[in-house]
Amino acid sequence: MRVVEKKMLNAIVSKKNLTLDNTMVVTEGNVSCVYLFNNLIAKITDKNVKISNCGYKTITTKSRLNCILQEFVKDARIHQKNFDWYIGNEIFPKGWIEFPNKFLLNSFAK
Repeated sequence: MRVVEKKMLNAIVSKKNLTLDNTMVVTEGNVSCVYLFNNLIAKITDKNVKISNCGYKTITTKSRLNCILQEFVKDARIHQKNFDWYIGNEIFPKGWIEFPNKFLLNSFAK
């Protein structure tokens, strides 16, 4: 895990704002939004985690999303095969993927 990603996770868990290089965490109330290059790639609450690649299948986007998934979602990882992204055995869809509370590992609420 990269230093930026550790700091990103710390900001999410501690409900603080962070701007570091190309990554930004903005927390309002119980919702943390993660931006990569000013694109909203994740929304984390105590009830769900939503992720999107915003159409950018980059190594950095995948790394940030996998970091979030590893911390908050049970058994969900993004991998790439033949230039396509997969989450589990399913092709990564366009738009948003939502993981409801029953899939969450750590509660965002403290």
